[in-house]
Amino acid sequence: MAFKIVLLFGLIAAASAGILTPVVQHEEPANYNFNYEVHDTQTGDIKRQHEVAKDGAISGEYSLFDADGFRRVVTYTADDHHGFQANVQREPIGHKVVAAPVVTKVIQPAVTKVVTPVFSHGWQPNPHASNPWS
Repeated sequence: MAFKIVLLFGLIAAASAGILTPVVQHEEPANYNFNYEVHDTQTGDIKRQHEVAKDGAISGEYSLFDADGFRRVVTYTADDHHGFQANVQREPIGHKVVAAPVVTKVIQPAVTKVVTPVFSHGWQPNPHASNPWS
């Protein structure tokens, strides 16, 4: 009986409680200025990037050296009205970027000769012959 009373009060409390509407707070996009640069002559990894975000619009540029002797420069903009737009240019750099050679080590096997045992299972008939006992 006590359980029924507790259940009844629980149902009354659930029915009288309103559904909470989630509070949505709209925040403006953050403004930022970002850039980095890498210049590794040993591996040939040469690249840079610069990006600026202001009032929801993003603009930037990045460049890198391709292995075929060209510098790729990408200038881009992105906003809510025009979407993402990029302009790609390739410029010859006059020399090819050569990556460092890959060094591979070959390990010789410790066993130089493998002796295989010879097994004999006795005489077995030929399953393809018309008379297996011939």
